[in-house]
Amino acid sequence: MNAATHRAPSALPAVKRWAGVVHRAGLLVWALGLGGLSLVMGIAEAQDGWMNLATHLLVALVIVALALTSWLWPRWGGMALGAAGVWAAWFFTGSFAWIFLASPAVVLGGLGILIDGSRPEAELPAGK
Repeated sequence: MNAATHRAPSALPAVKRWAGVVHRAGLLVWALGLGGLSLVMGIAEAQDGWMNLATHLLVALVIVALALTSWLWPRWGGMALGAAGVWAAWFFTGSFAWIFLASPAVVLGGLGILIDGSRPEAELPAGK
């Protein structure tokens, strides 16, 4: 084995694998929890009109779409999720929205960007 192409073993693949597991588990918990809460609130408010149910259903679909996008394409989905979290923090002023809507979106979005951005470069033989 040529010393120029040999690299010492790195812990990066193991860290990346665990970060990916945490990212996907967080996406599942966040999307199912917040999407389910949105649906339950929509059903509870449906007595005031069907528009409330439709609005909450749309919010749940957006949440699931953001989570699915971040699952499939961590970098692009992470950017969309982070932007949605920043928008939610700006739009909603209550602490509930900051804790359960904005913060997880920003953290999971950032984690998705870091996971996808930490790909090791392809190894090239020395001299090429």
